[in-house]
Order: sequence, then structure tokens, then C-alpha cells
Amino acid sequence: MEILGLSGSTPKTEGRLKTLFWPTIANDFDADHLSSQGFTMCLVIAGITLGFGLITGRIFETSWDAVFFLLSGIGIRQRSCIAAVGALIVYVGNSVLLLAQSGSGAGVVRIIVMGLLLSNVRATFLAAKWRAAGMANAVHEVPPDLNPTFWDKFSTRMPRAVWPKARFVYYVMAALSCLGIVVLMFVGTVEP
Repeated sequence: MEILGLSGSTPKTEGRLKTLFWPTIANDFDADHLSSQGFTMCLVIAGITLGFGLITGRIFETSWDAVFFLLSGIGIRQRSCIAAVGALIVYVGNSVLLLAQSGSGAGVVRIIVMGLLLSNVRATFLAAKWRAAGMANAVHEVPPDLNPTFWDKFSTRMPRAVWPKARFVYYVMAALSCLGIVVLMFVGTVEP
């Protein structure tokens, strides 16, 4: 019974919150799962940002952030440390600016997204460390998906095709976005 996991005497190794926010990343399969989660999350952030811009009529201001988070997601899916850190910094910076301007902005959903973005930073750095050490598939290789859905194909093939061409544009956008957040925070603290 214990071998099949049917008895209650086998303790769980990770709780649900730990699995979501700080999972064990022991192999390439775990890193692939987190990069897919990061891609999806950044795509959702980009969609919500663009939708907010359409509703409020601020399409120009929000389209920059939407494209930034779309490219961040593509970079995270390709395990770019810069993309993971850039997405976290810009999301946290936007949350802080929103909190400073309106008194709201650090809601529960934003804190959860920050935690998920932080776990993606950790996963990309671990994957980069393994790649540098030549241990990318030392424990387990990512198994091929025998019955991929449309989303599986899209989230794997599209980033592979787009990232090599778009990463330099992303680097410029990340630098400008981080600089813009720093300037807005500094300008917001200076008394007239």
C-alpha cells in the first residue's frame, strides 16, 4: 500500500504554496515547467494591460508595457535571466508607483504575481547555472510531449522563433522601462 501511495503514512514533500511559489527545481523538466508558467503569466499580464489601456483610452502608454511583458514571457520561456529579472523589476516598480499614486496597487493578486515572477527568476538562474556547468540534462531530460495541445505547440515554437530576433529590442525596452521607473520614483519623491 505504501509503494502505491495509498496509505497515509507517506509524508508529502512539498505543500501547495511551496510548490507554487518556491518549487523544487531538480532537473530540466522542472525548469521547463516553470518557464512555461512564466510565459503564460506574462502573456496574461500583457493581455490585461492592453485591455486596461483600451478601456481607459490610454492605449499608447499601456501598449509599451503590454509589448514589454509579451517579450518578457518569450524570454522567460527561452530561459533568459535578463527577461526574468526585467519582468520582476518592472512589475514590482509598476506596483510601487501605482501604490504611491493612488494608495492602492499592492493587492493580493499583485503579491501573488510577484511571488510567481520571483520563482521564475530562480528557475532561469538555476537553468543557466546547469547550462554553464554542462549539466543541463544531468538528472532528467524533458520528455517529448506525445499529444501536444495547440497551447503546448504555441508556447514552445513561437518563443523559439521570436526570441533570437527580438531579444535585442527587448534589452533596449528593459533598460528604458527600468530607467523610466527609477525616474518616476525619483520625480515622485521630489517636493516642488
